[in-house]
Amino acid sequence: MNAPISFHSNGISIDEYSAESQVVPEVVIDICKQAAANPDYLLTVADILAWEAEFGTISAENVVLLYACGLVN
Repeated sequence: MNAPISFHSNGISIDEYSAESQVVPEVVIDICKQAAANPDYLLTVADILAWEAEFGTISAENVVLLYACGLVN
């Protein structure tokens, strides 16, 4: 998670966010199979569309989390 100050010199820092603004609905897109075959795999539009076809449209209020089975360098 990046606060606007990470991108804009006049942005706010993370400690300025209210606690309430940090509690939002989430969706998790699982790319374990793709990442196991290719550790450099990048999420694609097709991955997102496949998730939405199975679970429903991702709303603007959702935070999207990417699950790649713990593959961290």
